[in-house]
Amino acid sequence: MMMVAMGLVFPPVGMIAFVVSATGNVDLVKVYRGTSILIIAIFSATALVMIFPELVLWLPRTMRG
Repeated sequence: MMMVAMGLVFPPVGMIAFVVSATGNVDLVKVYRGTSILIIAIFSATALVMIFPELVLWLPRTMRG
């Protein structure tokens, strides 16, 4: 799901960025500049999940009853 979110916001697909640009009458470059912090956060979270899978597996394991 994290990769789907990244694909919807960032090029080459970037459907959400195109919609925001069109509805807000804002230049597409400005939209991508504004979402640059988001790509850093998504890459960081993806790296953490890949390095430490226990971060996302902890809660489901506690629900086993």
